[in-house]
Amino acid sequence: ISEVVAANINNPEFLDEYAEVLKEREAIVMVFLDSQGHELSNDGFRMGKMRNRMLLTNKELRNETFIIKEIPQTPGRVLVYNERLKGGRWLSLRASLTGIDNYQRELYFFNIMASIVTLLFAAVIGRIFSRKITSDIERLNESAHKIAELEFIEDVGIKREDEIGELSKSIETMSKKLKISMDNMKAFVSNASHELKTPVAVINVHAQGLLKNSVPTEEGKKEYYETILKTSNEMNELITNLLTISKINALDYHVQKEKLDIKKMIKESLEKYDFLEMDNDIQVEIKLDDPEFSADSRLMKQAIDNIIMNGLKYSPYEGKFEIWRKGNKFFFRNERAAKTELNFEKIWDPFYRGEGKKEAEVEGTGLGLSIVKKSLELNGLNYGLETDEHTFCIWFGN
Repeated sequence: ISEVVAANINNPEFLDEYAEVLKEREAIVMVFLDSQGHELSNDGFRMGKMRNRMLLTNKELRNETFIIKEIPQTPGRVLVYNERLKGGRWLSLRASLTGIDNYQRELYFFNIMASIVTLLFAAVIGRIFSRKITSDIERLNESAHKIAELEFIEDVGIKREDEIGELSKSIETMSKKLKISMDNMKAFVSNASHELKTPVAVINVHAQGLLKNSVPTEEGKKEYYETILKTSNEMNELITNLLTISKINALDYHVQKEKLDIKKMIKESLEKYDFLEMDNDIQVEIKLDDPEFSADSRLMKQAIDNIIMNGLKYSPYEGKFEIWRKGNKFFFRNERAAKTELNFEKIWDPFYRGEGKKEAEVEGTGLGLSIVKKSLELNGLNYGLETDEHTFCIWFGN
């Protein structure tokens, strides 16, 4: 304002109009003062006494800052700002604080009403969202209770793209995996019970026959004894394998990797099952240049024992069993009888023993490859099968 006034100080008509505009639009009164604080008109002459009601002291006049003055004989107050102009005159800008006080009260009332409305709106919106969140949490809680009662669910029914939605998806995944695990456990227990029931029945029948003297000849009794011994050995192998599977499937099983001499481990396993090698006159070839390998020794021993036992059992008479290493993979390949039938989708499953005549004749529990699979998985190793009409090859490695 002072810049506009200074630029038009010699143009009284413009200053009158400018003063009216300030008064109407901004509620600011613009007056000129002499060096004594008396109000002057725009042409420089002193105004009448009615305009001299609010005189400024010399200190107030010379203090170029905002001051508040009370109007004599009225309750009103005025905010005043003075600035010295050229020629000894002063520019005084004045705004009534009465209007500001009224505006302040209105603003205060408006703020209170706005706060009340905002709180009510927030309460309504919060209630809506809380009901939505609460209902979804109740649904998650209900789903968790169902899973605890072994009532598995596939769809919780919550479609959200936030943390609750992620939790819902996690519960659905957990439910599906638990259902698969429970189904596998039921199938495993059922198969294990069946496999144990058969040798127990065989031993029971032959023991009763011997007890009742149903076998008159010594040769017949010897066959009964041999059957009981053979069946008890099979049952012992089955129980041992079941205990092995139970151990490696335990949640607290800790894998401890170390550097192993795979070649030495393979030779020890072949010595353990040399009776199978000699009975079938199997030719074993080992080609391992760099046998050192990092893995859990207990798991690898179980895997190698079962792979070698499986290869020797199912090799034909005068067959060939080859063991070699290529890159980071170990291969175990044995010849097999022609036209043997294998379901490769089930071959890693517990108690699966093939569907051909040769497989039916071979003694075993059908748990070997399932132990191999679990042992290799716990070691974090890749594994697989390669087969054709005459060979069967298992491999594992990094």
